Amino acid sequence: MSNYTPSGPRTDDSESLFSLEERLLREERRLADAVLRRTRIFAEIAARRKDGKRRDTGQDFEKAIWKVWESVLQSEEAGHSRHWRQLVSQCNNLGQAYSEQKFSRKGKTWLLRPLAPAKAITLAGPADIFSTKIISFWAAVTNAPARIRPVVLNDDLIELIKSLNQTGAGLAWENETISHTPRRTPELSLEQKTIHVGQSTFTLALMVALAMARPGIAKFSGSGALNMFSIKPWQAVLPHLGARLHQLNPHAPGLPVRLESSGQPSQVQIDADTPMDLILALLAAAPFFPQGLDLTWLDHPIAAPELETLFLLYSTFNVPFTRLPNGFRVSPAMPRLPEQPRIPLDYFLNSMLLAWSRMTRQQITLHGNWPEGSSAGDHLDLLRSCGVQIETGPDYIRATPESWPESPVLDIQGQEQALPLAILLALCAPKGCTVSCQFEITNLDFITEMARWAGRDCLPEQGEVRFAPAPHPTDRGDGIFEAPDSRWGMALAMLSFRFPGPRLTNPGELTALWPGFWPIHQSVLSLAKQRTEDPSSRLSESPSNESSRTGKRRVKI
Repeated sequence: MSNYTPSGPRTDDSESLFSLEERLLREERRLADAVLRRTRIFAEIAARRKDGKRRDTGQDFEKAIWKVWESVLQSEEAGHSRHWRQLVSQCNNLGQAYSEQKFSRKGKTWLLRPLAPAKAITLAGPADIFSTKIISFWAAVTNAPARIRPVVLNDDLIELIKSLNQTGAGLAWENETISHTPRRTPELSLEQKTIHVGQSTFTLALMVALAMARPGIAKFSGSGALNMFSIKPWQAVLPHLGARLHQLNPHAPGLPVRLESSGQPSQVQIDADTPMDLILALLAAAPFFPQGLDLTWLDHPIAAPELETLFLLYSTFNVPFTRLPNGFRVSPAMPRLPEQPRIPLDYFLNSMLLAWSRMTRQQITLHGNWPEGSSAGDHLDLLRSCGVQIETGPDYIRATPESWPESPVLDIQGQEQALPLAILLALCAPKGCTVSCQFEITNLDFITEMARWAGRDCLPEQGEVRFAPAPHPTDRGDGIFEAPDSRWGMALAMLSFRFPGPRLTNPGELTALWPGFWPIHQSVLSLAKQRTEDPSSRLSESPSNESSRTGKRRVKI
């Protein structure tokens, strides 16, 4: 047995267990610090190599890293070489994932100090991203001619198009349009192919679900976070559908993987551990399964806004489905797509744009078809509860600000996706506002900092958060924010119209979701000329002229 320890020779066996544990905890702290430094350096190297500033290959560099480890490991550890290699590979994957997250989407800190025009504005609203993915997927699988526009072309959507084209699809994209040209062979082919799916788990799930519709073997590779992605929850579900997913790289928990399918998926029972991306992908591919799909649950009903969207697409394109007491049944039937399918508006992105009218007291009109469904209606109800008049037509939706109700209560129940919009509106209520929900609020630190910037006290209680104007709003903090995700980044961007001056450290998160947002934020929602006054002066402005004596108002969605 080796006498080597990270801090020197091993002590004798008389050392107490408590002493050993204390020494290990000290080593863990140093180890965590070293791994963090290594991850940041590796991420910087990966980012520079991606930019073309380094000419050597990543494989050569990783071999050099392993040689360093071999020189440090003592000969007694030679029999455990495989485990050490797995550790090094995991550290490298962590650095790569950190690079893609921090460097490609973070970039420079952006100062958000917009100046809204003193007039109504009109623009085209962004189309629903999830619907675009499903319709593009269906067009490729059914081999139907299609021209889909306008669409939000983000990286995830482009990666899906590329993945489908690797199987023989004829998809193409240009500007805000996706087109599909029918191919000579009627079916897509994944047999014995390695499909690169990029870094989206939903793209991976769609391609895996598509492969299960036919017997055969397919392989999938990816990049970034998918190489660190745990496939164990997937491996627990797929055998019930006559398929098995095998990991090909023993040094990483995620991709690449090999799928072996019997081509006879028909029913599956899910639980709380089943990934939502996989559930949605199975339902999207179910019309192409030979027997359709019965997807049921035992104790945990599933709920997601994308489910409602998917069922509306079933109805629109003639896919028979049935809601069961404990699940859903989708019949085998090709979706009937028109050559120019109509994509509804993305209700979250457009609800945030409509909130601009509340921030600026100006009217805004968005061109597009407002989607059906309760989730989309719930977002409009939040706006109405804050004194925004909503007018909808066949191809537009318009928001007109009216007087604020006094101390509104926004009850979003269990709909976590509505929280960023509710918080945005609550922070602008002149006399305070309460956000009521039926779930544990995450990102509370970020919400508190937003409230501090807006001159509000944030008072979280059981099942709700109350916001009230701070008596002496002098300390607004440094105004530097790192948004937890793209939704919160958009909430901060819209809040800057009411309280200008925050700095966003990761604007790329929002760009990754909607590449066209920042140009619209800077040149359509804002005047080209930037504000010159101190943004803190906005806190001294009295919003009392917006108030009314309509009494406390509660909207339940």
